[in-house]
Amino acid sequence: MPRHGAARSPSGRPERGPSRPGGRTRYPRARRTASVNRTLEVVQQVEQIAGADPAVQDVLSVTGFSILDGAVQPNSAFLIGRLKPFEERRTADLGVDAAIARLAADANAIPEARVMPFNLPPIVGLGTGGGFDYQLQDLLGRSPDELAAAMRGLVFAANQHPDLHAVYSTWATDNPQVFLDIDRDKAQALGVQIGDIFAALQTTLGGAYVNDFNRFGRVWQVNVQGDEVDRAQFDDVFRIHVRNDQGEMVSLRALAEPELILGPQLLQRYNNYRSVSISGTPAPGRSSGDALAAMETLSDETLPTGFGFEWTGTSLQEKEAGGQTVIVLALAVLFAYLFLVALYESWSMPAAVLLSVVVAVLGAMIALWVTGEEKVHGPATLHPSSPPPPLPLAGKGSKAPPLPISRKRMHGGGLGQRGPVSCAGSSSSASRSRPIPVSSAATSRIGRPVA
Repeated sequence: MPRHGAARSPSGRPERGPSRPGGRTRYPRARRTASVNRTLEVVQQVEQIAGADPAVQDVLSVTGFSILDGAVQPNSAFLIGRLKPFEERRTADLGVDAAIARLAADANAIPEARVMPFNLPPIVGLGTGGGFDYQLQDLLGRSPDELAAAMRGLVFAANQHPDLHAVYSTWATDNPQVFLDIDRDKAQALGVQIGDIFAALQTTLGGAYVNDFNRFGRVWQVNVQGDEVDRAQFDDVFRIHVRNDQGEMVSLRALAEPELILGPQLLQRYNNYRSVSISGTPAPGRSSGDALAAMETLSDETLPTGFGFEWTGTSLQEKEAGGQTVIVLALAVLFAYLFLVALYESWSMPAAVLLSVVVAVLGAMIALWVTGEEKVHGPATLHPSSPPPPLPLAGKGSKAPPLPISRKRMHGGGLGQRGPVSCAGSSSSASRSRPIPVSSAATSRIGRPVA
C-alpha cells in the first residue's frame, strides 16, 4: 500500500499507510432501505469509476458487509483497489492521496449512495482505515437516539475544525426494521412455547442448521431456510405456523402483531459501554497528533454529560507511545557511546566521536527546512520516523570518525601519542571512499516516504 504523506505526532509517528504496494478501500453505503440488489448496482458504478482511475490496477468488491462496522448489512459494501506498482506511478498525481481525492470527487456524482474512500491503516490489523479511531461511549445507558444525537453534534463540530478533515460515522438509528410484538399470554393459553415461535421465525426467515452427512468422501451440512419468494414481503410473516403442545398448527397472526419501526442496525460496546465508532483524518498540513488533540478538545466542549470517549487502534498506540522520542534517542546515543568505549578501551575518545552526531542531526534539520518538510513535521523537528530518520543518522555519524583513529594507531602508536595524521586520514578515506557514500545514499532513499 503506498504511504500517506508524513505528518508529525506527539509520539513521532507520521500518518502513513503500509509500505508495500497495495490498494485503498472504498466504503459505498446505499440508502438505509436499500436491498442487496440495489447495493450491488451502486457497487458496479463505483467499480467503473475506480477501474478508470490511472493509478488503479485491480478492484475487488464485497457486497452486503460493512468493513467499518464489522457487520452484515444489505445496504453496505466495501471495495479494495490495488494500485499499480511504484515504477508506474512516479508523478504526484498518481500517488495514493491524489487517487483518493479523485475517487471521492467522482463518487459524489452517485446520488444513491455515500462513498467514503480511505487508506488502509499504517499497521495492518490495528483499525480499519487510515486516520484516527475514536469511540464515543454512553456512560449512563441512555437510548440509542440520544447517543446518535451526541454523535451527530460531535461529527458536525469536528468537520468545522481546521485541524480535522472528513470526520464521519456510519452508525445511525433510522434504519427500517420489523418489530414483532408477541402476545405471550395468548401464546401460553394456546399451548405454544415462546422458544418454538423464535425457532420458526429463525428457520423460515433466516436459516437453521440441521445435521451433517457423508457423501463422496466429504462431510456436507444440512441447512433449512425459507425460499426467497416466501420471505420477501412484510405479510409473509403471517404465513408462518407454529405447532402447539397438542400437535395443532397455530398461525403466527394469532400470536404476534408486526409493525415497522426505525432503529440501529447494530449496537456495539467498547469497554462494556455502548459505543459508536467515529473515524477521520488530519487536515492537510496537520499531524495525527494535532487531530487527536482537536478531537479531545471538541469532546470536552460538545459532548453532553454522561458521554465519554476512548481511543482505539493505531490512535491508542500513538497515545500510549507519546513522549518516548527523547528516551529512544537518548538510549541510542548511550548505547553507541558504550559500544565505542568497549571497542577503543577509552572513556574520552568516544565522546569526541559522538560530536559528529550533532553535525549529522543539524544537517538533517537543514534538509527538512530546505525541502519544506518542516511544514509537516513542525519547525526544527526531528523524530524517529521523519525523513531522514535520526536513529540511522546517529549510527552513521558515529561510524565514520573512529576509522581515522584506528588508522592512526596503525601508523603512529597509541591514542595519547602524536602520529602521522595525514597518513591516517588518507588511508581511511581510501578504504571508505565507496562504502560510506553508498550507504549514506541508501539511508537517504529509505528515509523518504514513498507516495
